[in-house]
Amino acid sequence: MLALWLPGHSHESAIAFAALFGFSSGTYTAISPALVAHISKLEEIGTRSGTMYAFMSVAALTGSPIGGALISSADGSYWKLQLFAGCMLGAGTALYVAARLYISKGRLWEKV
Repeated sequence: MLALWLPGHSHESAIAFAALFGFSSGTYTAISPALVAHISKLEEIGTRSGTMYAFMSVAALTGSPIGGALISSADGSYWKLQLFAGCMLGAGTALYVAARLYISKGRLWEKV
C-alpha cells in the first residue's frame, strides 16, 4: 500500500495496486478463522472466533468514518488515508508475526 498506492499518480499504478490488493486481501481475510481454529481447543473455537470478529467489527465500523475525515482534512486528497491504511496494515502484520513467534517460541520457520 505504501509502496504502490501512495506514490502512484497514474491509472496504471492504481490498476496494479487494485490487482495486488485484491489478490492478497483474500488471504488475510480467509486465513484468520483458520488460524484461530489451529491454535484453539475444539471447545474454544467458537468463543475465540467470536472474540476475533468482535475486534474486527470495531475496525470495520470505525474505518470508514476515519477515512472520510482524513480525506476531508486533506481537501479531497487521499494521501492521509493511504498513509493511515498502510500503517494499520503494517501494524496488523506485525501482530500476526508476533503471535506466530509467541506460538512457535521464537522459531519463525518452524511448523506450528
